[in-house]
Amino acid sequence: MVRQVSSRASALVVNALSFLGEPYRYGGDRASKGFDCSGLVRRVYKETLGLVLPHNAAAQSREGEKVAKNQLRPGDLVFFNTLRRAFSHVGIYIGDGRFVHAPRPGQSVRISDLDSPYWKRRFDGARRLIIGAVDPLRSAQAAPAEPRQAPAASAGPAVPDQVRPVAVLPVSDAVPARASASTTALMAGALLPRSGANAAP
Repeated sequence: MVRQVSSRASALVVNALSFLGEPYRYGGDRASKGFDCSGLVRRVYKETLGLVLPHNAAAQSREGEKVAKNQLRPGDLVFFNTLRRAFSHVGIYIGDGRFVHAPRPGQSVRISDLDSPYWKRRFDGARRLIIGAVDPLRSAQAAPAEPRQAPAASAGPAVPDQVRPVAVLPVSDAVPARASASTTALMAGALLPRSGANAAP
């Protein structure tokens, strides 16, 4: 179960990173149109897990279970008060104190630091939609890839998806074709420098 959850969390992080650089657009929820903050979260979760979330940050804050800031895991949703109302902004936590989000008009999907003064003051809480998630970036860098094997034919009934074991593959094995060179390097295990991550949106 832990390996299956880790694989799902890793896939969420990879998919979120693949949208870096896409423009902000109010009401947008796809790369061809651009994204607002909840639209980005909605797209990543729908593409990765088939989970359809509301297209609204406050409504998304009622999904899943509450999680403390010091217990965050990649794939968790992080919420902020940016419009003088609770849960008015949302992003996807990717580990190492950072999150991916679509900040505001005139900017693009980016990585920001939770501990920067701007975001630290406005942090509103976090929710977990994948129970038992672990840190896929660290585990992918620490462990070698498991060999892939062709599925063997089975005479018995198919194993349901919810209990089928899933191998944890390194992030580099799941780099989308649309990813830029810098994003591909990050997915392959290179850490982004923190310079610029602390800038306010």
